[in-house]
Amino acid sequence: MDFKTRIRYLIDNLCDGNKKKFSIATEIPYTSVSEYHSGKKTDPKLSLIIKILNTYKNVNALWLITGKGEIEGKDTMKSTISTTMKQNDSSDDDKDKVIELLLEQITELKQDKEDLKRINNHLLGISNADNQENKDNEGTGLSKESA
Repeated sequence: MDFKTRIRYLIDNLCDGNKKKFSIATEIPYTSVSEYHSGKKTDPKLSLIIKILNTYKNVNALWLITGKGEIEGKDTMKSTISTTMKQNDSSDDDKDKVIELLLEQITELKQDKEDLKRINNHLLGISNADNQENKDNEGTGLSKESA
């Protein structure tokens, strides 16, 4: 799933398909929202991701960045447990089911953590490479754009 599809999903489901409403809520310029929505822009900047995650706390960061995992983060397990407990009398079997679900969620969260570490390291590597290239070019009067 590409970023265009993910941002369209958020706009459709969180803002009734209204790009302007999404823009105002996230404080992302409307033109940027439109460009990502249309697919004109495809690789979101970290600042855009942070604005979305700060505005919509239930959105799973890993899903937003990569398209992997559940769309919702924290509250997904909470609602699953709540539903399970309401549907049943909270017997020992039900408690075992909840424990199983929690253990599964812990495993998934550990994997998400590792995935986010890899993404972070990748982003830091790109940033560090750009910084090194700029330092290397300082003495030559070349910039990244003119090189």
